[in-house]
Amino acid sequence: MTLTPAQEWWTPAQIAESGLPDLPATPRGVLAKAERENWRGATKFARRRDGKGGGWEYSWKLFPNAAQRALIRQAVAEAVQLHGQLR
Repeated sequence: MTLTPAQEWWTPAQIAESGLPDLPATPRGVLAKAERENWRGATKFARRRDGKGGGWEYSWKLFPNAAQRALIRQAVAEAVQLHGQLR
């Protein structure tokens, strides 16, 4: 079984509000990090947001390792809650 987070794509505001480790707590901070680390250059993991306001969305795969691990732990906890013990 492959576990992935429930949410693949994140706006800077969602990233800031997530409270995930090693990520900035403000949308401006997230945008600065994305710029410094060239997240938009990772074309498979960054995309233009559809809808009003536009902007960008980023895959959780661009997040720092600690944030990715936290999302995976959350996915495991949700799977256990839904299905019982993982095998």
